Amino acid sequence: NLQGYLMDLYQQPGITDTVNFDHIKRHYYMTHTQINPTRIVPIGPLLDLTKLHGREKIR
Repeated sequence: NLQGYLMDLYQQPGITDTVNFDHIKRHYYMTHTQINPTRIVPIGPLLDLTKLHGREKIR
């Protein structure tokens, strides 16, 4: 599933230091006015991307 894939990617060495989800979310919701004309940025979801994802068995 996509959440497991996201968690797997996020946990790769060097990735965590380069990701700022607050910036990504704000950019998406604030600059694409056709998608979000009200420019409202949602608070969540708050995902724990550091927990076990179970994808090691598919490698």
